Amino acid sequence: MAKEQNTPSRRAVLGGLVVATTAPAAGAASLADASDPDAELIRLCNQHILNTRAYNSYKGKEEDADDLRLWAAYCATDDAVSAAIPKTLAGVTAKARAALEDASQRVTWGEAILRDIVRIAGGAY
Repeated sequence: MAKEQNTPSRRAVLGGLVVATTAPAAGAASLADASDPDAELIRLCNQHILNTRAYNSYKGKEEDADDLRLWAAYCATDDAVSAAIPKTLAGVTAKARAALEDASQRVTWGEAILRDIVRIAGGAY
C-alpha cells in the first residue's frame, strides 16, 4: 500500500511535528457543545490531534500494518479538518489547535497567528 504523492512521508511528519504535552481536549472540551454549528469539526480536530500523536509515537517498523493503519487514520482526519470551513470562533480555535499539532518546531508567522487565535479565544494549547 503506497502513500499518495501529495501526502508527506512519515519521516517528514516525524521531523516536523511538535508533540504537545497537554491532552488534546484540554481547553477544548467546553467548546464541543453539541448545539455548536462546529461540533463535528471540533470532534474531528480533537481526533486529528490524537491520530497525530499516535502516529508519531509509534515505535514499530515504517510501512508495517500498524504504521499504515495509523498513517491512514492521520490522513483521514487531516483531509477532513483541512477541508472543513469553520462557522464559529470555536471551530476556528479547534482548527488552530489541530494545525499547531502539525506545526514545525521552527516558529513561523503562521504558527504565531494560530497561537494568538487559541490564546484570544481563551483556550490552552
